[in-house]
Amino acid sequence: MGRVGEGDSHKDVAIVERLLEMEIREGRIELVDRPPVELVLLDEVVARNWEGIVRWTNEGVLVVTERFPTTRLAFVPFPEED
Repeated sequence: MGRVGEGDSHKDVAIVERLLEMEIREGRIELVDRPPVELVLLDEVVARNWEGIVRWTNEGVLVVTERFPTTRLAFVPFPEED
């Protein structure tokens, strides 16, 4: 699973809903040095296929997906720090 490993909810399931953060730096797209946001899976069969993401201040991210005839927009809060 690369340099960040696997999250708990993804270890036993083929579906992955993980959002990697990237930035444009000096004309190149680069992975940000932060762990990915791993979303809690609905079940072991259904993937939501998120298509867009944007950081919402430092509180979380907005994600969007569509499956005709509906669109889903969701807010995913970042985990609270201990």
